[in-house]
Amino acid sequence: STPPSDTSSGLISLFLDLNGTNWKSNDNWLTGAPCTDEWAKLQCCLSPPPVLNSPLFDPNTEQCAAVAAAAPSTRRLSELPTSPVGGAVCESNSTTGTEADHEVCEVVALDLADNRLAGALNLSRLCELPHLAKLDVSNSAGCADSGDCNTITTIEGDCRLSGLAHLNLARNNLAGDFPFAALDFDVLESLDIEDNKFTYPETPEGERALDLLVTRCSGGVACKGLPPGSCDAFG
Repeated sequence: STPPSDTSSGLISLFLDLNGTNWKSNDNWLTGAPCTDEWAKLQCCLSPPPVLNSPLFDPNTEQCAAVAAAAPSTRRLSELPTSPVGGAVCESNSTTGTEADHEVCEVVALDLADNRLAGALNLSRLCELPHLAKLDVSNSAGCADSGDCNTITTIEGDCRLSGLAHLNLARNNLAGDFPFAALDFDVLESLDIEDNKFTYPETPEGERALDLLVTRCSGGVACKGLPPGSCDAFG
């Protein structure tokens, strides 16, 4: 049988960490491959060439770049899908029983807002998703009325999510240290961490990271929960 991809393994671990069997929407999770079998709440794009100098997915427009390495050579770039894809288009059509059989799509977005997640969020589970551009595990203001609130207890992770442009952790009441190490400040475009209770960093390294993030928030990064807008990300 085909060995599971690193992407599948990481997402399965995330699912188990966060009590996935009780999620509001978990269709097809743990079945087959994430993009081919269209796991709920994620988006995929066709795999890019080995060297890609621009993002594979734009969270603002929710469009994929038409640069797929796996597309038939007879197809022009203008003919490639730019909307997120899934299903048969992601199949490799290889039956070698090796990694060559892995799907030819990449997970680019995870939208798990108001989805009844429960437990510790370990961002290191997402290290093998190099093109993940959007992660949303927030709670809406009215999630308590529907019973769909996420109850994430802590967040951790020390691997850098180098493609993550949009991160939303809003209204999770998270405490403890903020995982600065997981963010690439040069890539980050949007950060919403309002209504949490993170601890102000006490180490020189942590203080420098927070200062840099606040500077970015005063520049081109859209931030909520941090100056100059507010400080309610920290308790």
